[in-house]
Amino acid sequence: MSRSTIIIIAVTVSVIGSAAWVFLTSPSGSAILRALEGRIMNKPVIGITIDGSAGDIEEGVREYQSYKTAVEEAGGAVRFLAPKPLTPETAKTELEGLDGILFTGGIDIHPDNYPSRTEPGDAELTTDQIMDAYRMKSSLDRDAYELPLARAAYDARLPILGICRGFQLLNVALGGSLVKDIRTGRKHWAIRSEEAEEGEPGVSRKHMITIITGSKLADILGDCPILVNSRHHQGVVGQYMAPGLRASAHAPDGIIEALESVEHPWALAVQWHPEKKADDYVNEACRPIFSAFVEAARSAK
Repeated sequence: MSRSTIIIIAVTVSVIGSAAWVFLTSPSGSAILRALEGRIMNKPVIGITIDGSAGDIEEGVREYQSYKTAVEEAGGAVRFLAPKPLTPETAKTELEGLDGILFTGGIDIHPDNYPSRTEPGDAELTTDQIMDAYRMKSSLDRDAYELPLARAAYDARLPILGICRGFQLLNVALGGSLVKDIRTGRKHWAIRSEEAEEGEPGVSRKHMITIITGSKLADILGDCPILVNSRHHQGVVGQYMAPGLRASAHAPDGIIEALESVEHPWALAVQWHPEKKADDYVNEACRPIFSAFVEAARSAK
């Protein structure tokens, strides 16, 4: 624990009382302290979205530690962002005090949030039947929080990094659509942890991607093909890409693996999980993504 953090705790406890100690030593309280310390140390503060409602923030904080570690190792301070109802106006307020925002992985975006009747026979299906047919799971609370937040951050030109679900979220928030299940008619090498029949649970599948020369991603990682992990079951292809975005990497089957804005100073999203330390082949290679993101947030302060 740094000296500045100890000072913050001491002052807070002296003012509020001993109950403050219990909160400040919890995972969410510790995250707030780190963000305050970041302000004191002049670090850019990065908002990181987490799953779950306000009632289980602690679980969400524990689940998303790998994103926090990646941001902190790149020199940023972290504030976790738990879902709550937002309007376009309150979304702007939610961004106050943030220098950048990271939209994380998680379950599917609800199909009512984008043009989802894209395959033959879809038009005759109810929403529940669509979700069942394409093996979708979603959180209405998380969508209701993150979609307006992404649009507000984009309009405010706040640096944005999207990872996996965050990649898909940025595309949907800006008017794009999704391939509802890449296992339908495609041979994309992907796995989610619960699909034991497709591989060992918890172990990521992997494939090569091609990075497009001249893209922001190529400026960060170079334009040589790299090996990435693959833990998604939905995706984006060219005809589903939102206006204002361009592809900066592809998988061999044509699935887009990275998107970036052509009109925003720093909005980048990747379909893989660069924060996952267990997949060291991608975590090591992709650390420059977090460094570039945090530096963009620092410049935007």
